[in-house]
Amino acid sequence: MQTQIALSTEQTRDDVKRKIAEFIEVIATGNYGLLPGSATEVSAEPKIKGFERWAKTTVVALLPLGCLLGARFAGLTLSGAFNNWAIAAALLWATITMVSVIDPLYKSRIGDMREILSLFGDKEK
Repeated sequence: MQTQIALSTEQTRDDVKRKIAEFIEVIATGNYGLLPGSATEVSAEPKIKGFERWAKTTVVALLPLGCLLGARFAGLTLSGAFNNWAIAAALLWATITMVSVIDPLYKSRIGDMREILSLFGDKEK
């Protein structure tokens, strides 16, 4: 409908009124299955582009771990505590990177969880 309104003709107003009336009827009668779905997408991302995006993200996610493995392979040794923190940070980086691809709204969800946890936090204040 947005495209139809944007590229309107003389018939557009009547067509839009008719479609809106049909939507109201479908909703009022509870026949939600008759509502149009997302099948009218303009274009889907080509599979090769999706694979490229996924591959780049995976490389970025695993880059810190790769650096640690490269340093170990090169014979560099890290102190025990620093090594543990470096591994933890690399794993955290990989996790956050992959979660951001899977769920772009993860930041708002983390903020929501932080607010919920603050309700159960320090009650002595």
